Amino acid sequence: MSKNNMDKLLNDKSPFGIKEAYSMARTSIIYLPHLSECPVYGFTSAVPNEGKSLSASNIAISFARLGKKVLLIDCDIRSSTQGESFGIKGKIGLSEYLSGITKEPVVQRVEQENLFLMTAGKRSPDPSELLHSERMKQLISDMKKEYNYIFLDCPPINIVADATLLAPLIDGYIIVIRSGFSDSREVLQAVKVLKNINAKISGFVLNDVNPKGGLSGCLHSSKGGYNKYGSYYDQ
Repeated sequence: MSKNNMDKLLNDKSPFGIKEAYSMARTSIIYLPHLSECPVYGFTSAVPNEGKSLSASNIAISFARLGKKVLLIDCDIRSSTQGESFGIKGKIGLSEYLSGITKEPVVQRVEQENLFLMTAGKRSPDPSELLHSERMKQLISDMKKEYNYIFLDCPPINIVADATLLAPLIDGYIIVIRSGFSDSREVLQAVKVLKNINAKISGFVLNDVNPKGGLSGCLHSSKGGYNKYGSYYDQ
């Protein structure tokens, strides 16, 4: 997510079509089957620059606007963006807590009511080890007692293993695909990686769609797939 994505965060002045698209995605997530009172969803993509961080932010905002208490955690320690996008700079975050630098997790309030953010913190030499730690497992367990929904902004699947290491903590992955950019072969590879570890794929968000051709932010069922043109189809 680039610096100017603060302007792209969902707000009262956002175009109706954008707000409606994220509302549709929110509704789809609400009706997904989940076992816990506070489900945890991991937002990821096949490769960088597909919009997974912005999608995670805006869907989190959409839930918060509905009155749900939401925690957004930036788990992309190698390439974090959420803190900057929400105007929170130079703050300690996830990496400091997981490495033991801070005893308690630092959660930031953002401008949007009901939404809370844990930034990624400073870069670590071994993010995979931190995300796969017992401390991360305990963090999610503790946070589930305080929030209605937890959204994890995870690294791209095909680049590093970080996102897959979080699978035991995630109720479902949401794969973000960028219209006109994503390679269907990369998307299918990401799906294969997740299926190989028996991870639950809750759906796909088609991002950056031409408003004249459809709405971005729509969540599609994970029962489908993508053809060679990148178009969604049901199996």
